[in-house]
Amino acid sequence: MSDHHIKRINEKSIELIKEFDVQRKEVKQLSISYDQIVKTGTTAKWSATSDYNQFIDSDKALKSKNIEDLKIQWIPEKIIFVDNSTLE
Repeated sequence: MSDHHIKRINEKSIELIKEFDVQRKEVKQLSISYDQIVKTGTTAKWSATSDYNQFIDSDKALKSKNIEDLKIQWIPEKIIFVDNSTLE
């Protein structure tokens, strides 16, 4: 498995990030993708932004939360390795 560097996470560019408040109530789901190579044994840092719509309840709820009160749950749909094998 040492040569199984990650080529892309999720072929369909859909990954779910569920943000929960302290009471484990889901606040918002975001769709993201990461298409940079991640070599075996290394870590990757990634940051993103999301548009804010004052008329969407989940956007208002997220804006009103403290970052310390949120739990991020990352659920990749598919991981594609450089040899094109996949993990789903």
